[in-house]
Parts: sequence; C-alpha cells; structure tokens
Amino acid sequence: MSHKPSKRDLAVAAAVLLLPAAFVWGQATAPAPPKYEPTEIQRLRLEVKQRDAKLAQRDLADAQARFQAAVAALMAEGDAVREANKWPKDVALNPDTLVFAEPPQAAKPAAPGPGKGEKP
Repeated sequence: MSHKPSKRDLAVAAAVLLLPAAFVWGQATAPAPPKYEPTEIQRLRLEVKQRDAKLAQRDLADAQARFQAAVAALMAEGDAVREANKWPKDVALNPDTLVFAEPPQAAKPAAPGPGKGEKP
C-alpha cells in the first residue's frame, strides 16, 4: 500500500531536515568578537561623533534640496522674463551670469576645397 505524501507532509519533512542545518550554519557564521575594542569612554565619544556626522549629512541633504528648488525658481523666473519680452524659445538664461543668450550655432561643415577629395 503506497502512501502519497501531502504538501503538508513535505513541508514538515523539509522543516525537520533544514532547521538543524540552519542552526549549525548560523553558529558557524557568528561574528568573531572584535580584536580591537575601544574603552567605554572612547566608544561613547565615537558614537557622539557618528551622530554629529549623520546630522550633518541630513543637513546637507536638506540644503541640497533647498538649492535645487531655488535654482528651479530662478530658471522659471528666467522663462517668465523671456516670455514677457517675447524672445525666441531657444533664448536661455545662464543662471551664473544672469545673461540671456541663444545657444551657440553648430559649426557648419567646411566646403571641401582643393586637396580635400576634390579635383582642381
């Protein structure tokens, strides 16, 4: 008489087989204690400096976001000035110099002259 295992039976068998292996693997990969351990006072000083650095990083991210918003507002104001003066759409504001200019024209390819593939 053959008994076909159910999904539940297979799950229980897998758990029974894998749990001890996972436990042994977890024990084998436990981190070794640190070789160099600062004193408690040194550790506390390091934690304070680490916290200060994280706060400064957050402040930097906030300042970067404010800067990007300010540049976007400057460029939007430049667009408004361009439209108010009815300048062409390709006229752009340089945010560093506050000068409006058309983009530089692409250099036209030089006409081939003598010696450049053309017979005189």
